[in-house]
Amino acid sequence: MTNEWEACMKLVVIPCGKSKIWKKNPRAGPQKARDAYTGPPL
Repeated sequence: MTNEWEACMKLVVIPCGKSKIWKKNPRAGPQKARDAYTGPPL
């Protein structure tokens, strides 16, 4: 049984179809998430 702490430590990755900076500039390197997504808001 999962305790509350273990439940908080799960990482869920949800694929996103939004445009990202690397499509326009493959050499952009690591980016903060707020800067990586260049498409319209969800």
